[in-house]
Amino acid sequence: MLLAAAGWGVNALAAGRAYLNLGTAVVAGIHSEKYSIGQAWRTMGSCSRDSYYYETSLRSGTFLIDWFLSAWAGGNQDLEFRSRLESEAAALPPGSGGILAVPYWGAVMTPYWDRDARGCLAGLTGAHRPPHLYRALLEGIALEQAMVTGMIERDVGIEVREFVAIGGGAASDLWCQIVADACGKLVKRPRTVEASSLGAAMCAAAAVGWFPGVPAAAEAMSGAAIREIGPCPYNRARYAELLDIYREIYPRLRQTYRKLAAYQKSVEAASRQSNEPV
Repeated sequence: MLLAAAGWGVNALAAGRAYLNLGTAVVAGIHSEKYSIGQAWRTMGSCSRDSYYYETSLRSGTFLIDWFLSAWAGGNQDLEFRSRLESEAAALPPGSGGILAVPYWGAVMTPYWDRDARGCLAGLTGAHRPPHLYRALLEGIALEQAMVTGMIERDVGIEVREFVAIGGGAASDLWCQIVADACGKLVKRPRTVEASSLGAAMCAAAAVGWFPGVPAAAEAMSGAAIREIGPCPYNRARYAELLDIYREIYPRLRQTYRKLAAYQKSVEAASRQSNEPV
């Protein structure tokens, strides 16, 4: 319920607005008064009486960025380095020089629910450098969000017009722009950083009678966005092409992932047996 509270905290209770938590994991929620289940989301209850959130969840969010900085950038967490990396990545065109990342570093929940799935970087060449890889990871996460959001829109008939981005990743103008371009949605950045705490406060305010309900509390307490980032028409068209390619990768790798998982289990079992005392 914590992330659902974030939805209330940014007033993602109206048709067309969804919350997008760019945190360690990437979790998005679309509010609805209709209960529905599907492969691309998990249905979560809302404290606004008879309503729900259709929630998508990708385990690799800022976790993936931290992994990249640790594994590919020598653990460099210096703010000046990160700023330069982001600037160089922003100067690259959509597609990161031909790299496509499938961000399943922590397996995949929505929409495939496959514990054996793993991350994939396709298209690497010797010409690629850290900014290409960094941008590719941001793009992979954004394309994943575009895919699952589109599945929800198709299956339940809800059109998402805007995301309200929260979490540490929302501070990245580049990431928000890529999400806007890949998803074709307006991305808003709220003033409130602790949206979940604010959402919980809204519930309390409604419970003690300060407001007639959570929607009224959210309207009064959420505040205006401090930044709005819309999709660039050219980039939007290029990412639509890239999304078609992205959708093909996991289905083609599904059996390979299962074979790799089985292989790894057999290796681990053999290793345990070899270490057992005679």
